[in-house]
Amino acid sequence: MSDALRVSIAMATYNGEMHIREQLESLASQTRLPDELIVTDDCSNDRTLQIVEEFALTAPFPVRACKNERNLGFADNFLKAAALCSGDVIAFCDQDDKWLPGKLSTCLEAFVDPDVMVCVHTSQLWYGGERFGDCVPHFSKRQSLPPASVDPLANYLGFSNLFRKEVLRIADYSLRPRHPNVVGGVAREPHAMVHDQWIWFLGSMFGKVVLIPEVQCFYRQHSGNTVGFTFKKQSMRTRLELDKARIFALGEAVALECAAFAEALGAGMPAHRRASVQRACMAMRQRAAVCGFRKAIYSPDSGVSARIKAFSGVVRMGGYRAHAPRFSFGRAALVKDMIVGITGLSRLLGNTAPGKG
Repeated sequence: MSDALRVSIAMATYNGEMHIREQLESLASQTRLPDELIVTDDCSNDRTLQIVEEFALTAPFPVRACKNERNLGFADNFLKAAALCSGDVIAFCDQDDKWLPGKLSTCLEAFVDPDVMVCVHTSQLWYGGERFGDCVPHFSKRQSLPPASVDPLANYLGFSNLFRKEVLRIADYSLRPRHPNVVGGVAREPHAMVHDQWIWFLGSMFGKVVLIPEVQCFYRQHSGNTVGFTFKKQSMRTRLELDKARIFALGEAVALECAAFAEALGAGMPAHRRASVQRACMAMRQRAAVCGFRKAIYSPDSGVSARIKAFSGVVRMGGYRAHAPRFSFGRAALVKDMIVGITGLSRLLGNTAPGKG
């Protein structure tokens, strides 16, 4: 029974006075109350901590708040909060969203299965009041997926994640590897995995993951989002001008780095754990190989024959499958690579002249 599981909420805060009270009220309205709320504040200079302390006086569950001595950044702040939690299951919580009343009770049912490490639910973009947007992430049906059966470098935003505390014991989060850093189609230098990427990376390798299709949280969008979400569509010219060769080069490098990290991690694991790590490493190396081929498709130094050969490599590795078991760019990428990459159409706009980027 899920009632036997203790659940903690890990909330990371920073200058959140505008919306945090509404979020705290939604936590107190859960049909299955949490066993504790841990708040780590990243040196706010507004009333955030005062609001949390006022809430703690009447909250129907224990609330523990602490202020960091120095600014850690949102990822390390979340992971610190999680490390302070004592529950069997931990839920990441943003300071400005709004949870639906049944979120904890619905998601905790997934953890009745002791092999489940991570649960991710559908959420909905929210602009305040009655203004709602699309669902992100959006799952069409409930699924329970075995270890290492999904892309370990996928990313589901933290507010939609619950995970077993055991995940935190697998590896020291200060050693976490890099993750591709592509924002708005522009490749920047990769950074250490943020909190939700790290939990998914480990949890999906070492245990089952459960996907829940029902909306359990409203994801508030406002000008102060640390990590917001936008459906702003780029123009065709902008998309053609993106340096895709660099994007895929970074994707290739990071996938290889993460595979090496996982292999080293799995070396000291029991046999049944090593098997799942090996499958995950295969998936990451496949991802790296597909990124390498797509890099060649868009490289300014690749001739037509080389681009066609690289395209064939992606096809051969299943990189365009519509429903790949672990990782695929999908059918839309196939069309783009044929029309834009192989033909060299993007080069007509001068974004990747030979030797550039």
